[in-house]
Amino acid sequence: EIPLRLVGSEMCIRDRFISKNREAKKAQEEFNNKVVEAAAEPVTAITELSTAWNRLGNDMAAKNKFIEDNKDRFEDLGFSIKTVKEAEDLLVANKSKFIEACLERAKALAVQELAVEKYKEVLKAQQELEATPKAYVSKKGTYKDGYGVERKGVIIEKSRDWKKAEDAVAKAEREYNALINQQVEFTAKEREILDSIGGGADKVAEGSIEAVSYTHLRAH
Repeated sequence: EIPLRLVGSEMCIRDRFISKNREAKKAQEEFNNKVVEAAAEPVTAITELSTAWNRLGNDMAAKNKFIEDNKDRFEDLGFSIKTVKEAEDLLVANKSKFIEACLERAKALAVQELAVEKYKEVLKAQQELEATPKAYVSKKGTYKDGYGVERKGVIIEKSRDWKKAEDAVAKAEREYNALINQQVEFTAKEREILDSIGGGADKVAEGSIEAVSYTHLRAH
């Protein structure tokens, strides 16, 4: 017969495991939804531009006019397109890579939004820590003396509420830093893809999200 206390302990562990899985699944769904929201518009724009461009055939005059007429749309996507060759590279030869770069940008934006929300949690946890009484409690335990010998006796440590508040701050900060690192990685991946298709910094539209990200990376 299994002792009831063991059954209760196993159920508690299982419930915590299920709860963590649900939280992880919810976080992944939230991230995926944000990526879709951020990627939908630019990917649709790229597809529309590419389709319209292909319909122009070999009409160079029409292609140059197309570039001028869609200058703002290209810049919204992060590029300053000035020649037919640049447009061909982006919308024909490297369309799939261009879309891949946009998806990486969408991931970076999605993570950025999550990071903003997580930083609010950091601030809230810090405020709760400041408001928590800083009390020490004594209890029986083990400690090491000046010679490194482990001894039994009374030890002084921070109260449970104090440690809990500190742990909450540390957890929120770890999660926030992890999101920031992810954002930098996605932005670097986007930059790598754009560079591979000839999307150097000289073609990036000034003031675009990608231009700001690239400047930030170079500064660090």
